[in-house]
This record gives sequence, C-alpha cells and structure tokens, in this order.
Amino acid sequence: MNDLIVFRPGDVDIPFMAAFVQQGSDILFVLIPLVAVATSVWIQNKRVQDVHGPLTTFLQCWCRVAMDIGLVIGIGGSAIGVAAMTIGMSERFDAAVSVALLTILWGGILVGLGYFLKNPNIPIEVTVNRRGALICAVVFLAVVGTNMVQTKLTVIWSYAPWSSQALLPYFFLFALCGVFMRFNGKPWIISITDANLLATLGGLAMGVVYWFTAGGGYENGRSAVYVCALVLIWGSIVYVLAYIISLYCGEHERGNYQTKTWHLSEAAVFFFFLLYAPVGATEWAREYYDRAAQHVINKAQQQQINELKAQIENLRETAAEQ
Repeated sequence: MNDLIVFRPGDVDIPFMAAFVQQGSDILFVLIPLVAVATSVWIQNKRVQDVHGPLTTFLQCWCRVAMDIGLVIGIGGSAIGVAAMTIGMSERFDAAVSVALLTILWGGILVGLGYFLKNPNIPIEVTVNRRGALICAVVFLAVVGTNMVQTKLTVIWSYAPWSSQALLPYFFLFALCGVFMRFNGKPWIISITDANLLATLGGLAMGVVYWFTAGGGYENGRSAVYVCALVLIWGSIVYVLAYIISLYCGEHERGNYQTKTWHLSEAAVFFFFLLYAPVGATEWAREYYDRAAQHVINKAQQQQINELKAQIENLRETAAEQ
C-alpha cells in the first residue's frame, strides 16, 4: 500500500515552468501570426494613429486580434503536439505532454492580456487589404508548417488531410453544411466559418465517441486520439484563414469570432482533459481503499499458505518417523 506522504507548502515545485520559459518557439508560434495580422490591421487605421499615436493604435489592434484568434492558434499548436506524441513520441511521454500543452497555455495568456489591455474608447477598424490578407495567411501557414517539421515526422503522411481517414467526420459535416449554405442568408465567409466550427466540434465529438468505443484507454484508443488531434489541427487552420479573409471582406463584426473561439476552446480543453487528466482525490481514495482491501486479502492468504506449509512439514516429519 502507498500512503500519502506529508505535504508541505514549501514542497511545491512546478517542473514544466522551466519548459514554459525555455521553449521560446511555443510563444513565437502564437505571437508571430498575431503580430502579422495586427500589423495589417494597424496599417488600415491611420486616422486612429493620428489621434492616439502609432504604438497605442498597434497595441489596440493586437488586442482585438488576440481576443479573436489567439486561443485558436494555441489549440492548433497543442493539437500538433498531441498528434506527434501519438505517432512517434511515446518513448518520451512526460516531456511530450508538457511541450504539447505550452502553445495553448501561451494562447490563453496572450488572450487574457488582450482583454486586459483593450481600451474600448479607442475605435479600431478591424480590416485588412488584399496584400495584408495574403501576407497574414502566408505567415500563419509558414509558422504552422515549421511547427509540424519540428516534430521530426513526415509532414505529408502525418498531418496532411489525405494521410488517413481521420478527417472523414470533419469533411462529412463540412459538406453537409455546404449543401444547405444558401439557405442561411449569411455572407459566404461567415458561412464557411460557421461550417468549420460545426465540423470541428462534431468531428471532435465523433472522435471522442470512437475513443470510448475502443475501450477508453490510451493504448487501444490512439487512433481515436489521432482523429481528434487532426480535426483540431485543420479546424484551427481553417478558422484562422477564414478569419483573415473576413477581415479583407469587411465581415469581421458579423463573424462574432470571440464567442466562437470560446466554444472551440471549451471543446478542445475537454479533449485535452480526457487525454492528460491527472489522478484526482476521489480516484486516488478509491484506489487506496481497493489496495487496502486487497492487502488484507493477501495477508490472510499468506497466513493460510504458511499454515499449510507448517502442516505439510508436520506430515513429512510424521512420515519420516514411521
């Protein structure tokens, strides 16, 4: 039996904080696309710059962009880490877990910073021109591609949509939305955004159901975990690209991106919790009492074994005397 050791506040040690500080690539994965989009928005707000100054205007542009897509970028990075861990990092599981979660952690921090720094008294027109939209899309895809390459897996066969049947739930739901798109009366880019959100949430739900039907364990459910990770990767990519296009089309306000981001974040966090959840107090207590009961049974069985051994030894001695 393993009893709880005495806990003292001075024993608190957060090992992943070292990786949190040292892994600069994780914050850059989130920060670079945000800066690229914020710069393109900043260029379109010259009148605001004249009134409030270039630096203040840029900061407010960055806040709006971070609040809209910061978490989604972080989710995409963490999903890449999950897929890489599932395919080829099982021998370094502990390290892979901490690294995989850092991008969503940085995304959450940067989004929170955006909410904190946002000044509602400074009107920002969240739009970009054609060149800005193209540059933002290229920068974002380059950052995502670099992160995939850094996992040291073959990008084409590990992350590409055609690499397996993992994205079939996503494609099915997206195509279903496409059939009825003309009935919703929304601009096409907003319809694409909504269809992607539905396909991502639905595909993730199908992946979780697949996981449970496979037994719910990690070893037998790795294919289901990979399905969930790939759905989150491409759902996040399409989400950010659709957001950039909406800025160019002038449909940002109708996109309601902050609300949609939180919906996607809730689903992603639920999946990450299922995958990485530590043993809680109630589960530990249940296992503790089970081990205690088993310890009593084992002790009784050992006593019976000792008694049987003593009886056998007596029988041998009796037989020898005869």
